[in-house]
Amino acid sequence: MTRAIPVRAGGSRSLLKNIILLVVALIVAVILLDVIGFLAGILIFALVVYIVYLVLRHYF
Repeated sequence: MTRAIPVRAGGSRSLLKNIILLVVALIVAVILLDVIGFLAGILIFALVVYIVYLVLRHYF
């Protein structure tokens, strides 16, 4: 039991560091997902426009 006390006392700084790293990782993940989602949206939009263009060219 006495061994766990210094680990906790010394671990308070590393816990804060872990929380900061976790927050930074979450922010980076959200930014990456936002960018990927944006690019995927552009890609899907371009694909739909191309399909509509092919269909219209086929019928007209």
